[in-house]
Amino acid sequence: MPRTALALGLTLVAAGSGGTAEAANPAEVEFFETKIRPVLIERCLACHGAESDPPDGNLRLDLKAGWQAGGDSGPALTPGDPNGSVLMEALRYETYEMPPDEKLPAHIIKDFETWIAGGAVDPREGTLDAPAEVPAATVEADGWAYQTPVAEPIPAVQDEAWPHTPVDRFLLAKAEAAGLAPAADAAPEVAFRRLHFDLSGLPPSPERLAAFVEDPSERNWAAAVDRLLASPRFGQTWGRHWLDVARYADTNGSDFNATWPDAWRYRDYVIDSFNEDRPYDRFLTEQIAGDLLPAETDEQRTRQTVATGFLALGTKMLSERDKVKLTMDVADDQLDTVGRAALGLTLGCARCHDHKFDPIPTRDYYALAGIFASTKTLDGEIQQYVSDFVRVPLPEDPAATEAREAHEALVTEAEAAVKEAKAALKGLDLFPAGAVVVDDEAATTVGEWRQSTYSKPFHGRGYLVAEGDGATATFAAELPAAGLWEARLLYAASAGRASNVLVHFQSPNGESETIVDQRTPGAAPGPSALVGEFDAPTKGAQVAVVVKNEGADGFVLADAVVFVPVGSEAGADPAAVEAAQAAVEQAESRLKDLKENAPPSAPTAFGVTELPEDEIGDTAIRIRGEARQEGDVVPRGFLSACGGGPAEIKAGSGRLELARWITQSEHPLTARVFVNRVWAHLFGRGIVATPDNFGALGAPPTHPELLDRLAVEFVEDGWRIKPLVRRLVMSRTYRLSSVHPDAAAADPNNELFARANRRRLTAEALRDTTLHLAGLLEEAPPNDSPVAGQPNIAKAIPVDDLMVRSIYLPLVRNELPDGLAVFDFPDTEMVVGDRPTTNGPAQSLFLLNAPQVRKRAAATADRFLIGSGTIEERLRALYGAALSREVTAEELPRLIAYLEAAADRDGEQAAWSDLVHVLFCSAEFRFLD
Repeated sequence: MPRTALALGLTLVAAGSGGTAEAANPAEVEFFETKIRPVLIERCLACHGAESDPPDGNLRLDLKAGWQAGGDSGPALTPGDPNGSVLMEALRYETYEMPPDEKLPAHIIKDFETWIAGGAVDPREGTLDAPAEVPAATVEADGWAYQTPVAEPIPAVQDEAWPHTPVDRFLLAKAEAAGLAPAADAAPEVAFRRLHFDLSGLPPSPERLAAFVEDPSERNWAAAVDRLLASPRFGQTWGRHWLDVARYADTNGSDFNATWPDAWRYRDYVIDSFNEDRPYDRFLTEQIAGDLLPAETDEQRTRQTVATGFLALGTKMLSERDKVKLTMDVADDQLDTVGRAALGLTLGCARCHDHKFDPIPTRDYYALAGIFASTKTLDGEIQQYVSDFVRVPLPEDPAATEAREAHEALVTEAEAAVKEAKAALKGLDLFPAGAVVVDDEAATTVGEWRQSTYSKPFHGRGYLVAEGDGATATFAAELPAAGLWEARLLYAASAGRASNVLVHFQSPNGESETIVDQRTPGAAPGPSALVGEFDAPTKGAQVAVVVKNEGADGFVLADAVVFVPVGSEAGADPAAVEAAQAAVEQAESRLKDLKENAPPSAPTAFGVTELPEDEIGDTAIRIRGEARQEGDVVPRGFLSACGGGPAEIKAGSGRLELARWITQSEHPLTARVFVNRVWAHLFGRGIVATPDNFGALGAPPTHPELLDRLAVEFVEDGWRIKPLVRRLVMSRTYRLSSVHPDAAAADPNNELFARANRRRLTAEALRDTTLHLAGLLEEAPPNDSPVAGQPNIAKAIPVDDLMVRSIYLPLVRNELPDGLAVFDFPDTEMVVGDRPTTNGPAQSLFLLNAPQVRKRAAATADRFLIGSGTIEERLRALYGAALSREVTAEELPRLIAYLEAAADRDGEQAAWSDLVHVLFCSAEFRFLD
């Protein structure tokens, strides 16, 4: 980048940069709870827990205070420094060896390394002398979250002229009570940009922006909202929010990163569900038990089957040899995911003991575990000991089935023809009885040789052709009998061959050399050239023929060498052999053509099904969560804290009954949790700030009455998502400015929502917008995923040349694209309802240096250089498209001066390309005000 542009860029970047990475966040706690705590319980606490007296090495690992205090060797770990932590040395078997019976798998050791490097977040409270007491209120089902929502009356406010909607009245009433007035309304262009990114993930067109700024009326705002809700971009944007919760990826990750070639069907199902405004209760039911629902059409059956991919998406330790443990681990992932995603509860914390903070006893956990343990998620093996996933057959057009079956019949017929032709060729023995044939595949070569089947006849599957100088091919054999023998060199004669091929012959009678003219057929049968005769004195005599291309005047061939007993009967007619070879080649060619032009295979879904009836049943409590330490058997059922209990399951796993229990209109959590998710995506923070945890360790609601009213209205509207989104974005609160002179001191966390939260664009929105401005974005959905063509074990897939929207990019666990990972793309192994937002140097460096960003900047510049507009007109168009605003009177002369100077030095295209690149790097481009 030229110096002038770089200076301008750093000015713009610095002008809007700010903020630091947040400290411990829900994702870090989630990582500990799902990756670290279960391993500690299963493999460490027997020797390093409260019940071991004294603990080995005087080290306790059942509390945070335990590893902080350390044992005989000092502190067990140093947060932020895995390599300087004694615990990591022990897990790696570098000094100590923990666990002593067997080293942990590599991916689990890596999890501990990641945990320590991230600061070793550990929510376990208490001291070594006094473990944390659980507050009585937290273990009773008497909290707000466990009571059925009621539509509270709309409150009165002092400033009756300010609210536009009931949402505004709830928020204003609380702000007024706190003595805080709302911020001013955002400028029309700011609110319009916010709306477009929130609902479509892309900026507004300059034309639509200009029209709205000219008339920012309620009527025009409502029209824009309705247009965006009806756009396919809505599902592409809001579907991604749900995929964060569903822990979507295209591969397994963990110990065996198996590819999931059909996972993309679930991704598209989610996008379609949001675009079609599928009722949320139906959306949830299909994902938990779609395969158990009746279907009126094949299309509906396909949709419902694909939806169960939600349960199959979790990371699994496929190479786990204890399949009982694997079954319980999969069930744990599924019930914990359903709990966090649909109910906002950390059900997995009750696997080993009663939940420490929420009213979830271990019995309730195993009542749910029995439902998922009766569900078929894995089936067969990818390879020995490595479990395979279920491929659920999907309905297919009868014509497609008929075409594929007809093609399979043709393939079977062609395979039989190949087998028959090869048998016929094998029956034609070209050589006399007792002959020893050494094919080119058995020859020892020096130098470069290539395989060919161009000229016929040939022996075996082809012949060798020498490439370059100094090439030799040695055909060696051990003779089966004593007596007189002759050696013959087989080749297919042609005018392009060498006429002076040097052939060296070694036998018990000595060594000799001869010249073979490969332009003419040899005189010996085959056709072949006689290269030597000899007397083998004993059985087992060693002989060799060496073909050289030294000084050759054409192509040198080496097909085979045959050693023939003198006086033996002649073999088959060479013409018959050539015809048989041609028949084999023709049959193989037809088979190859059929396989290369095969119709699509039968469609399958990545999902779950029911286990056989005799394998379905209730599950026993596992003592301390250990798969083979069984306690009482618990009837399948639901959470007692939410009015559940043993379920009436007439047949099957109970997934359908579970889905219906979760989606009943009176359920205290389901509607609340989802409404809160929608609110968080639009306002930058949930009414409950921990969207995946409504329990005691989650944040309390800032406006419980508002959330309850919205939840009731959501259910009354038929659980439809688009009306909910519309209700929220039509509020005046949604359109507030992010600037408030008094709020920083009075309400630093903006819990009163008296101003807008300034938000950074998501990784997907940043990538998609740069492609969109460059005119390169392909918005049409692809038909599958690049992962579908990969082998069983996934590898990183280059994405820089893919122009699809980011939601369609392949997601290979452990190999996320840099452009997504650096901008806080969620961990695909866990439920993430609230992405952590960081603002670090790596992000600016990526935008400054990534080749794909620079290419998009150049392509964007090209678009704005087309036509005959003035520099000022082009700048206005560029700023309108990239920043959704007018270029200011202060900026304009500086920009023109830069462009003129840079164009004189580097050319017009380079000058504009650097300017666009600077805008891409600016904080104003990356953030929503």
